[in-house]
Amino acid sequence: MVVGLAHHVLGEVPVALVVPGPGGIEARRELAECRTPLADYKVPAEIREIAAVPRTASWWAVWPLATSPLYEPQSSRQVFQEGTVLQDRGLFGGPAWGEPEP
Repeated sequence: MVVGLAHHVLGEVPVALVVPGPGGIEARRELAECRTPLADYKVPAEIREIAAVPRTASWWAVWPLATSPLYEPQSSRQVFQEGTVLQDRGLFGGPAWGEPEP
């Protein structure tokens, strides 16, 4: 899922929200693969791991909720920005929309 995230200079930048598989993700490789077919402005500025994509009852992705500061994670997630691992501030991740907290 790719969403626009507020940026102080550009207005918005694309951010990829990824639910990793069992082996996790390699951010540098994923960003390199995005750079080949996409224009520079379309390449995600960050790749963020999330636990699940927030969804409605009809299974549509709720992208405003994914970028909302009210959407708290179950635990801290890793944020990948140009190959650098940063600690997420708790804005992404957590249960899918409508799922109970554990």
